[in-house]
Amino acid sequence: MLSPNLSGLFLAIYFVHTCVAQYDVPPAKLEDIYPKGLRVSIPVYVNEAGEPVNPDDVRSVTAATLTLSPTPAPVTPADRPCQVSRSRVQLPEFICSGQLLFEENFLDPLAIGNLWEPEVRFSGEPDYPFVVYMYDNHISVRDGHLSIRPVLLEHKFGESFTRKPLDLGSRCTGEVGTAQCYRSAHGAHILPPIISGKITTKNEFNFRYGRVEIRAKLPKGDWLVPEIQLEPRDNNYGTLKYASGLMKVASVEGNGILSRTLTGGVIMSDREPFRSYAMLENRGQDSWTKDFHNYTLVWKPDGISLFVDGVNYANVDPGDGFTKIGLENNVTAASQWAQGSLMAPFDEMFYISLGISVGGLNDFSDSTPKKPWHKKSRNSLLVFWNDRSNWYPTWHNEEAELQVEYVRVYAF
Repeated sequence: MLSPNLSGLFLAIYFVHTCVAQYDVPPAKLEDIYPKGLRVSIPVYVNEAGEPVNPDDVRSVTAATLTLSPTPAPVTPADRPCQVSRSRVQLPEFICSGQLLFEENFLDPLAIGNLWEPEVRFSGEPDYPFVVYMYDNHISVRDGHLSIRPVLLEHKFGESFTRKPLDLGSRCTGEVGTAQCYRSAHGAHILPPIISGKITTKNEFNFRYGRVEIRAKLPKGDWLVPEIQLEPRDNNYGTLKYASGLMKVASVEGNGILSRTLTGGVIMSDREPFRSYAMLENRGQDSWTKDFHNYTLVWKPDGISLFVDGVNYANVDPGDGFTKIGLENNVTAASQWAQGSLMAPFDEMFYISLGISVGGLNDFSDSTPKKPWHKKSRNSLLVFWNDRSNWYPTWHNEEAELQVEYVRVYAF
């Protein structure tokens, strides 16, 4: 069945054809209109009253063009022919280069179930941050920005709760019946001592290729790391050890002098040195946690570029393909990437993720000054928690928050 718009289009064409009986109607000219729409133009002959006539009629005729726009586009920006973009979104639709695909300005309460979904689960592989993601008043929208604040588990549930069981119940967004939804402490294996927040567009907005712009103020405090990233929707190349990739729009370690180094790029493995292979740095004179900055990641079929405040500071070039690079670095998943393009695993649909990570096994090397735990230690959580008298005083209220003013995604 034809849609109402297409039905109207063909009725209009039939009308013109009927009015100029025995006149061969020239081919219609079709033009795509930005951001949405279709313009159809058909040359016809009309009389002085503007009525279609047969050109062989003895009466005077005038050449004209009948233009039909059965799917009118918004007037801003002005109608113009569209350069087709190779960007894609989860719902099949026509996309123009430069088209705004997604926008969130955080002027209203968080659109849960509309644009965003909160993560409610225990953290896990491959980085094992020391957090449990929950949705509570530590995630809020105020004064025109999103705020995500880490809090101590015991501040919410009471003293010594790190040694008790915690069932996230029906709210859990992880795999039911696994350690993503239920954990019980035993011995040195305590519960993650930090409640953090994370929201994603996984269920509402996924895309492939485009320009991501995020204005944010990053969290300041020991062992805090912002999660401003793109995560794979389908994990087509595998679910473990970043086999399907991860794109970091911006990341800064919140510890003192470490916060002067901004990093961004892609992660394709949980093991060094390849984990950091395409995570590129921009070292500043001051802490990146001090003010709001504009962080941009441009994702194309031939590479990824990173910007801060409009300045390009790094580029990720796949060269002959990430498959080749991965195989040279003994990455098991690289054999799966051969099924895709040169950009594999970054040639699938990804979604936006915003949150805060704390500690963990991979974000901080064992050479980091004053780091109390070791990557290979089996009691990392307990050692980290027992050192709270040193790190917790560095989490100064709003300074320890991830604050996001807007998120925008454009077709490239």
